[in-house]
Amino acid sequence: MKKLGRRGFVKTMGSGALAASLPMSIRRALAIPANNQTRSIRDVEHIVILTQENRSFDHYFGTMRGVRGFGDPRAVILPSGKNVFHQPNGAGELLPFRPNVASLGATFVEDTSLGVADCDLSVYGPNGFFREFKGSVSALRNVQLVVEAHYDAANNGIALAIANPSSRTADVAILDQYTAASVKFAIMPGHSESKYFSLARFSGWYDSATTVASEASIKYHLAGHVETGKDSISDPALGGLQE
Repeated sequence: MKKLGRRGFVKTMGSGALAASLPMSIRRALAIPANNQTRSIRDVEHIVILTQENRSFDHYFGTMRGVRGFGDPRAVILPSGKNVFHQPNGAGELLPFRPNVASLGATFVEDTSLGVADCDLSVYGPNGFFREFKGSVSALRNVQLVVEAHYDAANNGIALAIANPSSRTADVAILDQYTAASVKFAIMPGHSESKYFSLARFSGWYDSATTVASEASIKYHLAGHVETGKDSISDPALGGLQE
């Protein structure tokens, strides 16, 4: 299944047909104005974390009494026609398995790989807030960055602060997703760099992807909208932005 990216998500949620197809309870919830009394992090009241990787559960508890597990009569059907327990694995497939060890409770058993991007976290929030962090385990052992976005109120811009705590030099590229302009530079081990991006043209919207040349799987994607109380526009990711 192709992962739904931020642009696809934004465009999908902007569809009137989709909104009309939602249950009435969801439509009422979406109609509630955002809590933006202070226009800061203080307005956040709830954080919801969804854990959607269930393979370990299937391995260790799938055959327990009272749990559907492997015998689930309504298991999701894959495009191959087989149920979801037949996970694609290269040219073959991988079924849930019972670790064949003498003392399972005292043994560390590694989980199966989640694919090329073994670490893949996406966070969606109000006002277009989006964060995506991904990279293979082997790549993150070599290079790992700390990327933060800070609002530069004096200059109406976003400053991306990027630190390199790893032991190797990182050749970094920042891609502006709205303009397709890219900035490339190197960060020495233990050092940091800060790059400024103006918010004037996009009325407070920003969308940048930071990558590392030597490790193609690593990506730090930060996007959102800075609330200033001034008039703004819809997310440019919806399209229609004119030069």
